[in-house]
Amino acid sequence: MESAYLVQLPFNEEQYIAPNFSGGGEQIKRDLEVNGRLWRGMTLDGCLQFRIWAPDELAASAPSTITTKRAARPLPDFGIGPWGGFKLVSGDFVEIVNSLDPDKHQFIRIKNVIDQNGKSINKSYYIMNIVITARALFFDRSNITIRDTKLDNTIDGSTSILRTVKIGNPFKLTFHKNMIPQSNIWHGTIDDVNELFFSEALIARVRQAGLSPLNIRSVKIL
Repeated sequence: MESAYLVQLPFNEEQYIAPNFSGGGEQIKRDLEVNGRLWRGMTLDGCLQFRIWAPDELAASAPSTITTKRAARPLPDFGIGPWGGFKLVSGDFVEIVNSLDPDKHQFIRIKNVIDQNGKSINKSYYIMNIVITARALFFDRSNITIRDTKLDNTIDGSTSILRTVKIGNPFKLTFHKNMIPQSNIWHGTIDDVNELFFSEALIARVRQAGLSPLNIRSVKIL
């Protein structure tokens, strides 16, 4: 992989969808063991936040209906999920990703898409859960600001450091090639660049399919 892209929703709100969500199962909680770590009281929202594959019983609690007030057609392929953030994608996008990365990523279908009059819309949407992450930033070759915040644990008296990375202007990010995952879509980590990334191949397929626009910026890979 010679290049990658940081991907965000467009700045223009008319170019993405921010619908109302309703229905679905009760927001149940479950204890999950992931890579030897026990996560207590996890919900579907929590799985999305911490990038953990949601088991079927949690996935079943996803909203069942999207209601959009948009009159324009066609509807965008990308948007804001039920708990915020770039988490909503169209069925066309899911098909592209699954053809490149079979069984690597979790997409949870929302069964119904309707307009504000209750009329069914012939377009499918999914909640996107990208569980593959990478800490690949080449710090010395990127325009970034690093902030370390000391966190005190009032229960056991221990301390920890929370590192956050802010991207500077002009935009310049560089990744270590050997730290990029074998995936066409992945997410940075909290202490790295906490954003979504696409491979060059995925960007090409999205453009070829004529999907709605995204805000993309090129990342160098060395």
